[in-house]
Amino acid sequence: MENQWIVKDAIVCKIKNSGLSFELLQEFIEDVIYKHPNNSILLKELSNIYVLVALKGSEVYLREGEKSWKDILTEHQYEKLKKHNKFILAYMLVEEIDDHYHFIEILDTIVPANNFARIMIQKYEYLNDYKVKLIPREIIDTSVYYWAKYLTFISKGEIDKDEVLRFINDLPDTIKDQIKWNCLIDKSSDISDDEFD
Repeated sequence: MENQWIVKDAIVCKIKNSGLSFELLQEFIEDVIYKHPNNSILLKELSNIYVLVALKGSEVYLREGEKSWKDILTEHQYEKLKKHNKFILAYMLVEEIDDHYHFIEILDTIVPANNFARIMIQKYEYLNDYKVKLIPREIIDTSVYYWAKYLTFISKGEIDKDEVLRFINDLPDTIKDQIKWNCLIDKSSDISDDEFD
C-alpha cells in the first residue's frame, strides 16, 4: 500500500494547520472522536491531533493499474472524499518529549487493514527530517503484536525479549523512565539459536 501513488501523496499535518473544512472536521468529531474511549483527551487536544489526509486530486495522476481511493475506501467514505476533496485516513496524538524522541499517545486508523498507521508514522518522521524517532509511550495488550512487528522485535515467529530489552536499554533515561511497555515485555520470549537447531 505504501507504494501506491495516492498514498504517497497523502499528507500528514496537525488539524490546526490542515486547512480542512469546518464540515469535514465536524463529521470527523461526530463519527470518530466522540466514539473513541479517550474522547475527552482528543477533544481537549483537537487542534494538536495529527491527521493523515487523502487528497481527491491525487487520483488525476494515477497510472494504469494503480489503485484509486474508490478501491480503498468504503462507498460511504469515498462519497465523503468526493464531497470535501479530502478524507482523514488516520490520526494520532503526539507528545514531543525532546529533539530526538516523540511519544505516540493515541494512534488509530479510520480505514483499517491498509497500513495507514505505519504510513502516518513514517510521514511524521519524514516531516522531522528523520531526526525524531516516534515511539508509543504505552503499549497495551491489544496492540502488543502490532508494535512488536513495527519495531522489528519478532524473531522466529515470537517476540524476542532480548531485542525488546536491548531497544529499551538504548533509550535515554528520560525516555526509558516514561514508557509503559510491560505488556510487550510480558508477552515476549527468551529466544536463543540453540532452541531452533
